[in-house]
Amino acid sequence: MKASMLNFQSLREANSKIFLIEGDDPYWCDHAVNFFINLVPNENRSFNLNILDEPSDFRDILNAVEFFSFFSGNHVIIVKNISISESKSAKKEETPPKTKSKKKTKVKEKNSDIIEAAIDGAGDKYLVFLNTTGLSANIKKKMTIIDAKKSDPFELRTIISNNFSKIGGIEASAINTLITYTVCNMAKISTEMSKLEAYCEGRQVTLADVELLVSDTEENQMYDFTGAITSGNKSKALKILDKFITAGVSYIYILVSLTNQFRRMYYVKISDKSDDQLVNIFSVKQFAIYKARELAKNYSAQTLSRNLFALTETESNIKSGLMTEKAAFERIISILLSS
Repeated sequence: MKASMLNFQSLREANSKIFLIEGDDPYWCDHAVNFFINLVPNENRSFNLNILDEPSDFRDILNAVEFFSFFSGNHVIIVKNISISESKSAKKEETPPKTKSKKKTKVKEKNSDIIEAAIDGAGDKYLVFLNTTGLSANIKKKMTIIDAKKSDPFELRTIISNNFSKIGGIEASAINTLITYTVCNMAKISTEMSKLEAYCEGRQVTLADVELLVSDTEENQMYDFTGAITSGNKSKALKILDKFITAGVSYIYILVSLTNQFRRMYYVKISDKSDDQLVNIFSVKQFAIYKARELAKNYSAQTLSRNLFALTETESNIKSGLMTEKAAFERIISILLSS
């Protein structure tokens, strides 16, 4: 079950009340945790809500499960940041005596046994694990997995569209721009959606609304600039370029950024590597690779290769003093817009 698409009713009606929140997106992790916290009324939380953050003794989890509350209603136990593994000090011992080795193995199994006992004894209590490592496959089978990883642009389009569907709707171009301006950051998207809702007061959200209210970043403007160039939209490219120059961004900075983007575009075009592999190779965010794939569709591999060569040659001409920054930059922009 995907946290970004949480169906709260299905969670309430799930056969199992044991959940594991997996993922690296703080927004979706918090979103899922808050769902379970809100199952307990404020007045009952002192007794019916137990949050164990990095418990030093796994028996605390079992004790929380076995605790009897006099208050009726949902009882929720949330366990954060645990690792079912050997202690660091034990791992450092490369050749421990056999007796110690057996004892060490027993401790590890005991932690796992305690977790399993807590799961089996939870009954009608909600038992939720977050940021937990070392769980065996057998234990995971007893859990409902909530996927809280970062959403990709395709998922975000659905989330944003659904958010505005009952309050006037939102233009497709506005959705795409909102995703671009926030660099796929769901926490930022949530904040900006609230601003747009308040501003539009029930009418459809337009591209103009997003451009007016949502703050853009230099990085996002660079994506727009490259997009205008790859689509041959000279007027838009020059308009964005004028913004850069007015803001004091140097020609060489823009040139280096363009070179990096065209380099990524070329490699996604010719490489069979996955997005995750390319993220590691280029040391960029996943969104940068997504944009590279999107923009590379406008070119053949041969054209990208020629453009990349022209960009690197322009950098060299500037650094060697053969051309001024302004003259070299105007020349390369002309070449890119005509390719």
